[in-house]
Amino acid sequence: MLCLLLPLVLSLTTAQGANRLDNAPKSDAPASLWDFIEAPSSPADADRHDRSTSRRPTQDLHAAKKSESSYRNRAIQSATPAIGFYRDPIQALETDPLHLRQIDPTEFDIPMVVNDAVIKWMRYFTGRGRSWYGKWLARSGKYWPMMYEKLDAAGAPRDLVFLSMIESGYATHAYSKAAAVGLWQFIGNTGRAYKLRVDWWVDDRRDPELATDAAIGYLTDLHKQYGHWYLAWAAYNAGPTRVNRGIRNHNTRDFWTMVQKGSFRPETDNYVPKMLAAAIIGKHPERYGFGDIVRQEPIAHET
Repeated sequence: MLCLLLPLVLSLTTAQGANRLDNAPKSDAPASLWDFIEAPSSPADADRHDRSTSRRPTQDLHAAKKSESSYRNRAIQSATPAIGFYRDPIQALETDPLHLRQIDPTEFDIPMVVNDAVIKWMRYFTGRGRSWYGKWLARSGKYWPMMYEKLDAAGAPRDLVFLSMIESGYATHAYSKAAAVGLWQFIGNTGRAYKLRVDWWVDDRRDPELATDAAIGYLTDLHKQYGHWYLAWAAYNAGPTRVNRGIRNHNTRDFWTMVQKGSFRPETDNYVPKMLAAAIIGKHPERYGFGDIVRQEPIAHET
């Protein structure tokens, strides 16, 4: 009896397999055994498969996915750095980006101090103010030889050329809100006091050589009066009256102490450190990225 049933079972199994293969989707790719196993045998089977799937606990599944997504978003947000995270790799590796350890006070013929105020202006001239300092340095070639010659003849420090840099950027047409004019930014009365002609027809404050002579004379007199270049520069910027008042009110001749006591306006507070920063960078411009500056040729003229 068993021998008679076995061929019948095999026949039925083969027929069902043939029906499933006939109902499988047509494809150019060769048929696979897994296509036969996974494909529903009939539309009724597919309908039963869909209904059984719809009876799964989908709400719990969605809740779990939402919780997992929320946790993942929080993890990503906490791991994401702030927008301003980028740092210049060269600067990050450089332990002394302003080359402060290389500053040698003996290279200067003016008293050199490097404090927070000076460093602030060094950062400005090598940062946001880089384009301006580059222009000033390019113009310096036009006037430094003449200025050096006159400073040497008067026995004055050569580094006073940087006072003209921060005053006018070496522009003869520079004109301030206080009506100061020229390379050394003289106001009318002070210019006349040092033999500059200032009238409707002629303004010697715009003459590079005459204005340099007047500036050397004025700065030399201020240095003799106060005994220190920092106070002489402060008086050049703010006027001797304000410096004298600060000395009298606070009983000191130290510029930095007078700044702390509020003797000057912010412009004068920044005047001395700005000049020192300009001198430090101008002494070795290649250290600060100005090595490719092409300086203008000295003025060729006859008097």
